[in-house]
Amino acid sequence: MPHILAPLTGRTTRCILFDLGSTLWTYRDDNTVKQAELKAEQRAFAVLRRHLNPQDAARLETLAPYQLGKAIYANIIQDEQPGTGIYTEPDVARATVAGLKQLGFPDVSPAIGAEVFEAMRLRIPETRAFFNDALPTLAALKACGFKLGIVTNRGHGGEAFREDLETIGFSDYIGPRNIAVSIDLNIRKPDSRIFQYTLDALEVSAAESVMVGDQLGADVYGAQHLGIYGVWKPNPRIFAEARDEAGMQSNENLPPLGTLKRIALSRMKHYRPDRATLEALQPDMVIEHLRELLDVFVKVGTQE
Repeated sequence: MPHILAPLTGRTTRCILFDLGSTLWTYRDDNTVKQAELKAEQRAFAVLRRHLNPQDAARLETLAPYQLGKAIYANIIQDEQPGTGIYTEPDVARATVAGLKQLGFPDVSPAIGAEVFEAMRLRIPETRAFFNDALPTLAALKACGFKLGIVTNRGHGGEAFREDLETIGFSDYIGPRNIAVSIDLNIRKPDSRIFQYTLDALEVSAAESVMVGDQLGADVYGAQHLGIYGVWKPNPRIFAEARDEAGMQSNENLPPLGTLKRIALSRMKHYRPDRATLEALQPDMVIEHLRELLDVFVKVGTQE
């Protein structure tokens, strides 16, 4: 059952927004993802071999598996400027060039860096799987008349992202016009503007909207800052750890909110907006499964 901390009684609700990763879908098994990462790395090497001199191209074979991806990701994190209040998308081409330079390849241009980063894209049909109740929940909410949208932080967007959503049938539930992708807009959650982009597309106000996501900062804080009702759906691993810590034998009840928050904060590599704000943050609702939304949002309009 959902844990409602901010009553919905009397609140008009017409729209429900969702995050993607760890909210509607998750990664497939580790072996599948690792194999996809290795294939992506080989695609990136193929790009580099076309542009590097033969001596440098030969040195690509000396890199350890996954070393290129780790170097790029480390520079993307650095470029995100955590703790500064700046929520623009990192320059992935620059981060890729910086990662390659650290690995001993200093003569790569930003244009080639962008091509390498695109080659590292993990395609969604191959590497992601919807939670079992995700699509049935979206279908039920849509049938009730709720407007649905997506607000997501992603380093890969564009036409390939839209093609992947079409391939997995996601456009049957939420069309591309109602999806805000950070890399395409150069705005990252929790910046209010990325939420407003989808609200404008759906022609609804923040006050009559709900946001569902797994991140306290990006999703809940970002939504609440704009006046959107913020629903927190922690990662399943956080629930498992919290239940184990609390000695709970049953999955019927939610672990204490304080325990969930403490574990979630301990897993964060950096904080947005800052740790003190997130420690004081209270979600409007906490759910473990998406289907719990159907117990609360049964009709469009004023909630009872």
